[in-house]
Amino acid sequence: MPPNAAKGPSTEPSAAKTKSKPAKAYVLKRKTKKGGLGQWVPLLSLEVLLCAFLYTRMEESKTPFPDWWGLWLGIRGVLVGHVVVFTYHFVRKSYLHGQEKNIQRSEPDFDWSTELIGHGTRPEAFFMLVPYLSITWMFKLMPESYYDLETPVNPVHVFLQFAVYDFITYVVHRVQHKVETVYVTHKDHHAFINPHLFNAYSGSVQDTTLLILIPLYSTVLVLNALQIPISQQDYAWFGMLYANYFMLIHRL
Repeated sequence: MPPNAAKGPSTEPSAAKTKSKPAKAYVLKRKTKKGGLGQWVPLLSLEVLLCAFLYTRMEESKTPFPDWWGLWLGIRGVLVGHVVVFTYHFVRKSYLHGQEKNIQRSEPDFDWSTELIGHGTRPEAFFMLVPYLSITWMFKLMPESYYDLETPVNPVHVFLQFAVYDFITYVVHRVQHKVETVYVTHKDHHAFINPHLFNAYSGSVQDTTLLILIPLYSTVLVLNALQIPISQQDYAWFGMLYANYFMLIHRL
């Protein structure tokens, strides 16, 4: 009898099968219909109502609106960072594949144009992050120091934002995994058991709110309470680095 006969047939997938397996084979069934009306209607309704309320409040208090240029500089930084990250990942995946060691298993193949469009149109991604940045900036929900466009970037302030944000995110993430009633908000994100770069912001509206938006604004409040004057450039550099770092950690 051959030495391995008693063990029965091998259950490990062959290398050929693993290599050719498409991205969709690594995605479990999601509970929330991606981009469905159940996400879009409440999200857009809440954003419109919030803008109307804050606009009325500013009009009644005669508070002038801040310069939009600082907001645009921050968003532009994120977009420029995305171009750099996408270019790097395209070169790495297309020309360096197999020449370096991955921390995770081999990344599944995907269609770049489809994923780029999906990345820019998911309700839980840019359609929550850009309104968050716009609303908190234009309706003056940020501390006064954030509207200072003249002060150069302070690397210590950028690091402090990372440290506070990462700690708050860690706590929220642990709660999501430990408390069953809260885990339902995070479950859709873990449908991707072997994620690629563009799955970073794929989850649900609830997950983005709990794991990204609340920690973002909590970071602002914590640093303001500690009387640390974060300038616009500090904030923009943190946003640009974090948004792209968040994508990379889903694929390294």
